Amino acid sequence: MARPGCCLILTILVLQLSSSFTEGAKLRILAFHPYLSTAEATCASIRTWNSAILNLAEFNCLTAPFTEQGGRSWFLYPNNPNRIEESIAYVIDYMHKTGPYDGVYGFSQGAMMAAYIVAGQEKNMVFAGKSFSGLPRLRFAILHEGGRLEGVIDEVYSTPVKVKTLHSIGKKDARRWLEEEWPQYFVNPTVVRSEMEHTFLTNQNMGKVTIYIRSSSVFSKLPIVE
Repeated sequence: MARPGCCLILTILVLQLSSSFTEGAKLRILAFHPYLSTAEATCASIRTWNSAILNLAEFNCLTAPFTEQGGRSWFLYPNNPNRIEESIAYVIDYMHKTGPYDGVYGFSQGAMMAAYIVAGQEKNMVFAGKSFSGLPRLRFAILHEGGRLEGVIDEVYSTPVKVKTLHSIGKKDARRWLEEEWPQYFVNPTVVRSEMEHTFLTNQNMGKVTIYIRSSSVFSKLPIVE
């Protein structure tokens, strides 16, 4: 029997989440692109996903505020916490203008940003003078091939993050060790592994994923694959 892949898991996840909201309404998900990429590239990748997901969720892809090496970035290397705070403030301002959002999605550096957003909101933090006050709580985060930045705004991880998270880890990713350590900082992580290197999610590599269910949250009804 064929094993359910990540595309199926994301579809079921979105179906379960959508049942918590107004009937017929799509989930609104704010998407963050990786280092030296763009919102357009991320949205182009998302448009290749299973139509069952796209029929239930609307992805709004945001371009990072900083330019580096001909691309866009959320923060510069080596890690600059001031720039990260500026980026988070930029996102908060964008959410006030275009929200509300039900959840966030990010790949690589974008996943790190997505985590800063859900954790910062949960802890009522203020970044560069910008507050989450007045914004509805984000309910979930889909974090693809990202990790924690040690020593950079560590306050967001001062206590485990309670927001439900789906962590996608590439077994062939050179940064896999960061991805494997990351879920320990979250209360309700679901971990999905694939044979991928460091690349955008697609339907092709979604089908090669192993699913591990780690909580009794909204993800608990997903099929467990050994």
